[in-house]
Amino acid sequence: MTCTPSVWVSVATFATSRSAALDSWHPELVRLVCTVISSAWLVGLLMQRSARRRAAAAVALSCAWTLMTYLPGLLHELAPIAAAALAAWLCMEIARRHGLRLRGPHNAGHVSSTFGIIVTGWLGGLLATQLLTHLPAGTVMHGPQSHALGWTGTLIFPVANIAYTAVLEEIVMVAAVCLLGRAAGARPAAIYTVSLAVRIVAHAYFGLAALALAVLGTASVWLYRRYQRPVHLAAAHFALGMAPLAMGALHS
Repeated sequence: MTCTPSVWVSVATFATSRSAALDSWHPELVRLVCTVISSAWLVGLLMQRSARRRAAAAVALSCAWTLMTYLPGLLHELAPIAAAALAAWLCMEIARRHGLRLRGPHNAGHVSSTFGIIVTGWLGGLLATQLLTHLPAGTVMHGPQSHALGWTGTLIFPVANIAYTAVLEEIVMVAAVCLLGRAAGARPAAIYTVSLAVRIVAHAYFGLAALALAVLGTASVWLYRRYQRPVHLAAAHFALGMAPLAMGALHS
């Protein structure tokens, strides 16, 4: 559910690049519906363990996220941060409901998780660049990623979206899928397939170049299953996303 708005917007952006009307996809309505369902789910989980104050905080966070998406200026640009917090919180509560923790008990894997994401993300980026350059124009994204996603305005909005993406992809698409999949008795192949499929579809606006995300996605699942360090995965993903943004700012 927490992935639905991103997946929907990605597919809508891809459809728009094929001359479809973005408005007909109603991305704001989908985001609102998913917010309501995710919030109700989170509040229900909190109420089950009598955490009334936290349930009230979850309602406040959900309302803030919804309002921020419609308000102009700085609050609108910070809306992805609220979305990331809601997604991570929901995943933690779902795991807790099943007697699980997103973070493993051991203390190893900090460096491996961090550098593993950076290296494989860089390699995946190189592959994506090659695909974007050499595949036929009608099958891949045109222009930079920021333009395709409408990351305009101040620097705050792209940074907030990179933070949201890092949380969504590494906490929700990897950590939650791996943990809950394993608890349900799913085979490793099924866990890899679900996680990679959601990540690739969430980047559908890349066109065929989205297949390059399988490099980073596979490494993320393997590193999480081995070390269970979701925060390090997300932090490394954020740093990886910030690198081209920082380079662009330095050269402008």
